[in-house]
Amino acid sequence: MNTQLNAWDAIQPTIHKKRNTVLNAIKEINGGTLNDIAHYLDWPINRVSGRVTELHRKGKIINDGTKINPESGKPNKIWRAKDAI
Repeated sequence: MNTQLNAWDAIQPTIHKKRNTVLNAIKEINGGTLNDIAHYLDWPINRVSGRVTELHRKGKIINDGTKINPESGKPNKIWRAKDAI
């Protein structure tokens, strides 16, 4: 028995729920950066970033430009729900 595959299968319902939570947050705030989404959900950014990557790979969200992060001074991608455009 492959324990990695079993562990992966076991977390899929949780991942799916978190992914939908992030997608709904992106829709509710009408798009935003990882920081915007994390702040809105009151989640750590590392909890958001993986779900955003998954949503982008699945074609549910798109990169809709950038905005400057006031803390770092660096550009951050703005993510929008594909069906909200």
